[in-house]
Amino acid sequence: MSGKLFFFNPTCEMAVANAQVSYMPPAHLAKFETDLEFILLYLGDRKDCIWVRQPIPDAFKRHLDLMGWSYPLPISQLEDMTYSQLALTQLSPWGWSPAVHKKFEQLKGLMDQSWYLNPLSIWKPAHRSLLSRLTGQQVAQLVKESGIEAKGLLAVPGIPERINSMRRLTELERDLSSPILLKTPWSASGRGLFKIRDRNENVENNRWVLSKLKQQGFLMAEPFLNKLQDLSFHFEITNDTISYLGTTFFKSDNDGRFSGCFIGTPAIANMTDFLLSEAIGQAVQTLQQAFIEMHLSARYQGYVGVDAMLFLNDEGGVKLHPCIEVNLRHTMGLLNLFIQKRLHADSRGFWEIKQVCDSEAADTPLARDVVMRDGRLVSGQVALTPPPTDGGFMAVMTLTL
Repeated sequence: MSGKLFFFNPTCEMAVANAQVSYMPPAHLAKFETDLEFILLYLGDRKDCIWVRQPIPDAFKRHLDLMGWSYPLPISQLEDMTYSQLALTQLSPWGWSPAVHKKFEQLKGLMDQSWYLNPLSIWKPAHRSLLSRLTGQQVAQLVKESGIEAKGLLAVPGIPERINSMRRLTELERDLSSPILLKTPWSASGRGLFKIRDRNENVENNRWVLSKLKQQGFLMAEPFLNKLQDLSFHFEITNDTISYLGTTFFKSDNDGRFSGCFIGTPAIANMTDFLLSEAIGQAVQTLQQAFIEMHLSARYQGYVGVDAMLFLNDEGGVKLHPCIEVNLRHTMGLLNLFIQKRLHADSRGFWEIKQVCDSEAADTPLARDVVMRDGRLVSGQVALTPPPTDGGFMAVMTLTL
């Protein structure tokens, strides 16, 4: 028997930006990683393992068993693994960085030889650029050049621009005709964003802009769109295939930070005459072709999540922007696809990441009003991660008939 070893490090982009093998996330993000690490249980089954920072609570194990969900073995040292589980085929952190390579240096000797065919099995300086927003810029350019916009459903309003100097930023602000979104090269889940709303933003004196430009070396600038709905496309790249895994609809807060995923397709305003399924099909095909043209499989193998957006253009028409972000790592949208495999096909709802105080966490039931059909969950409220000790973060799913 062989399987994967999962590890939850959603601060991987920050670790790449830091570039040090000793990188440690800030305390509040370290708390986020610890509280939510068991969300990776839904990516695998009993042949797999998940490296954790804390023991899995007995009550949460019973909860998973009652749902009928198999899951990876939580481990925090090699001695926790059975003999059969030592034959791992893949190290599978949330995302790669010099720090995570250092963390699992001792485990690389346990890997099946096929794992070393992965270009990310050994960290190289070129991976820093690969795992930045520059890859998304390249994909957007290829999609734009493909001519797909002529079919009328997809649109790439502007290719993200690399900003290397404050002088260029002040030029953008001076010539502004519509809001611009600034993004750091390495960030995730809606972090590392700054909106230039008008010509009076005074970016040249903004502390956030100045510090991020100095820390990361450059920023990316792109048009700010009139969003209707966030969604994402998910792929798996091997050395010879690019497989489409599915589409997820998700929600982000007013600051652009990820907050949760929909089970199924949500109701979306202004979509009466828009051919959503056809647009998704066009986007998936065009993205796959872009990955081929840029020879991505020679530099990266694993999961790819491409954030997209349904938006209103200047004429009030609905368009699908197929490549807002390209994430060469695990994503919450990918996780959503795996969660949905465990649910009944009729299930509809939403799961979210909540920040809860100590008393609220203690009073949160692991399951409430659960309805099963054909051995699968149809409706009810279910905790996807254990309630955090001393308050913190947890993931909760609510399904309705």
